[in-house]
Amino acid sequence: MRSHHYHNKSKSLCRSKKEKKCQDIIICKKKVVQVTCPPQNIIVKVLKGPTGANGVAGVAGATGATGSTPTTFTKAILFGGANTGFQRVSGSPGALSQTIPFVDAANGNIVGFSGSINTNNLPVGSYLYQICFDVINNAVTPLVNNIISTITLMTTAVITGTIIFSIRPSDIGSQPVRVSNNAPYVLAPATVTWTSNIVGDPVIRNDAISLFLNMNVTQSAVYSVFISSDI
Repeated sequence: MRSHHYHNKSKSLCRSKKEKKCQDIIICKKKVVQVTCPPQNIIVKVLKGPTGANGVAGVAGATGATGSTPTTFTKAILFGGANTGFQRVSGSPGALSQTIPFVDAANGNIVGFSGSINTNNLPVGSYLYQICFDVINNAVTPLVNNIISTITLMTTAVITGTIIFSIRPSDIGSQPVRVSNNAPYVLAPATVTWTSNIVGDPVIRNDAISLFLNMNVTQSAVYSVFISSDI
């Protein structure tokens, strides 16, 4: 089979009549046929077509193993505001928290404290919130050995409005306090700090938890003591 039998679009590449070999290249629609002489040596080159569409995505891999179940949980104990002295557990019939304390049902740690206070002309001063355990039921103040943690709210100017703050034992240094007085919340002239009177701020099952305040702030307040334990 010679090259002139393929297609009418051919080009002879024979360089001279004396050469024993020659090449013809025949260009078809999708093929380039390169023919060498003598006819038994034929090389066919095929042009590469366009890339096909991507195949469908493979199936998702197996789901990984389930992580371990947490062993500790955090809950908030709410205390309602009272005058100077022990604050009351929210929901109590009016007795203060040394008389009707919160009873812890598992071993754990105190991990946070927050306050929401609405007050008018709160004087400059250091207000100490002491989280206590096993205070005598008719005590006026807690013994030093009863105090687990002390939170200090320090004001540097008279404050009116709603004061909010939060603090954790892991916080380093004093934390900001905010206030709203007929306007959006802004930084208040106050700070709050945490002191661990007992290292680790621990609580034990059946501890009687109460909250003591050294100076009057207001009865219009709610305080939260956060305890992390195994239930």
